Amino acid sequence: MNSVDLIELLASELNLGVDQVSMKPVVGGDINESFVVRQGDENICFLKANYNSRVLQSEYQSLLRLRALGATCFPEAIGFWELETGGAALALEYFPLRPVGNDDAQALARTLLNLHEIGAEDFGWHEDGMIGYSKQFNPRSGDWADFFQRYRIGPQLQMAQAHGLQSSLVERIKEKSKQASENLSQQEPHPSLVHGDLWAGNVAIHAATGLPVLFDPAPYFGDVMTDLAMAGLFGGFPSEFFDYYSLESRKIRQDQTSETKRKSMQSYYNLYHALNHFNMFGGSYESLVARMVEGV
Repeated sequence: MNSVDLIELLASELNLGVDQVSMKPVVGGDINESFVVRQGDENICFLKANYNSRVLQSEYQSLLRLRALGATCFPEAIGFWELETGGAALALEYFPLRPVGNDDAQALARTLLNLHEIGAEDFGWHEDGMIGYSKQFNPRSGDWADFFQRYRIGPQLQMAQAHGLQSSLVERIKEKSKQASENLSQQEPHPSLVHGDLWAGNVAIHAATGLPVLFDPAPYFGDVMTDLAMAGLFGGFPSEFFDYYSLESRKIRQDQTSETKRKSMQSYYNLYHALNHFNMFGGSYESLVARMVEGV
């Protein structure tokens, strides 16, 4: 996007002169353009831009709702604007950040536990959202197995079939989904607030406070195991993070769920993300889809 247009927008919204505002591009995920915005020598906010305005509008609305629910581990949303030239921009609270290290495992586990302690009566969310470029359907439901099959696996599988996923793999997913839904129907997870897209690139440490910061949520009330499963999908989390979480959590049913069933559930939950990656980025993720299916 045109950085001049973005600078003019920010200067106007923040009541600053155009000559007072500058932007430095930073690495910030796979789908957004990202910048640190500066006033003179001071970093004043973090800015995302995307030609698909729905992506940033969904994040903006999610961050507002998360803040209202008391989830303070996310940056505060400063403003969202649709651009006359197309697309949108989202300004977020600026933090000095550093990568997560092994010494941060316990703090990160505690942060996620605090998030998961926020609960609801039903699964779902107050509105549909986005996960990457894909719509995430969030109607409220009291049936977790039905919710995950109907509103997570189902829509992604339909898109993947349209995008050319092997027909044999499509049929295998349908077959395994029935089995997985039966297993899930035997569980009784509490509807807990989940990040929804918890890979290592969406986690960092506030360099000044040492507290974990979470980014790019795709939130809803679901099974906490969905977050833990994705945290293990691509790696990057401290090795002791999962141990700390398991030790302190009362919500992961360690005593009721066998190790084999737990791994099967994790593969089923991660099938959602594997399908979403296939739908966004193409056939290079077909092997990941196949691997998750075989694990169910």
